[in-house]
Amino acid sequence: MNTKGGVGKSTIVTHLAGWLKNHKKQKVILCDCDPQQSSSRWAGQAIPNLIVHNIQTNGDLTAIIMKKKSDEIIVIDGKAGDGNISRGILLDSDLVVIPSSPSLLDFEVTEKQCELVKRIRMVTQSEKPHAIVVLNKIGRDKRSQDMLENDFIDDIPVHDYYLKYRSPYSDAAGKGKLVWDLPFFTVAAQKEMSAFLQAILDAGIQASGFKLIT
Repeated sequence: MNTKGGVGKSTIVTHLAGWLKNHKKQKVILCDCDPQQSSSRWAGQAIPNLIVHNIQTNGDLTAIIMKKKSDEIIVIDGKAGDGNISRGILLDSDLVVIPSSPSLLDFEVTEKQCELVKRIRMVTQSEKPHAIVVLNKIGRDKRSQDMLENDFIDDIPVHDYYLKYRSPYSDAAGKGKLVWDLPFFTVAAQKEMSAFLQAILDAGIQASGFKLIT
């Protein structure tokens, strides 16, 4: 989730859904709550036979979650804004992933998203929802390096794994593919994305105790 565009939300969501389905052989449902529907359009091209729902209301999302089977994983592309759908996602998710890229505006928006998570925790009087900040588009500039060295969000960890600024990620989106479907010279990006997603999965397992169906 993130209320700002351009931080890599659709890239992460679409690759996570494809990785779980194709590499981990899981039953995956993608719920796209963003009005732009970027992840559902991308996934429709890149991930054959993936179950995709375009969500309009919190009731739509709740109905899908209520019908979820024990062997299914729901991946949700969160809606921008502090609305009912956003709060519903935060209440019902095992793990909330908040992407951020190295800009001052992104820092500010990410902090607001984390504040929303903490408000939900106060309402539920629990440690849920579990949340992590993941960094994207990290380069060699000073701002990127400062971002790697500092946990700038109180109470919500910044994950050790991150995505570098690499052209194959934008190339994959433009071609309607996942990075693993690109030519051999994108191997570095493919390996990085796989390790990044495995780290997110491990964080989810550690936070909530859910297990993959094997």
